[in-house]
Amino acid sequence: MTMWRKSRLELVEKHEVPLNFDQDNEVFSSSQVCLITVLRLLQPKETKKPTVAIVANVHLSFNTKRGDVKLAQTYYILSCIAEIKKYYVRTEQRTITFLCGDFNCTPSSAIFHLIVRGTYDCHTLQTNIVCIGMRLVS
Repeated sequence: MTMWRKSRLELVEKHEVPLNFDQDNEVFSSSQVCLITVLRLLQPKETKKPTVAIVANVHLSFNTKRGDVKLAQTYYILSCIAEIKKYYVRTEQRTITFLCGDFNCTPSSAIFHLIVRGTYDCHTLQTNIVCIGMRLVS
């Protein structure tokens, strides 16, 4: 859910981005959704460039053994945000992006690095430390 003060922001568009990539695959068939809301800042008319806020809210999968799913969900969300942002940049609007939610990860995880850096080298990925940045004990 995204809430805003109507006296300061107006709704431009909203997108419900499903994160269930494959209904036939148990791993990817969860009913999770990322809500992406685009809001325009209401500002004095003398401001030349309008500003939009792109707000994404999500709760990633919690399965600690399936960090690969969370990493795929995170990548997909970031790519959706980037596509939306491209439109507003092309129309010469300033953009502010907020990525909110429960990512079920720590600062040493691959998910965190993907969010912060915008990229992650999967060649160095260790599947047992994708989620929480700690080795899972079997």
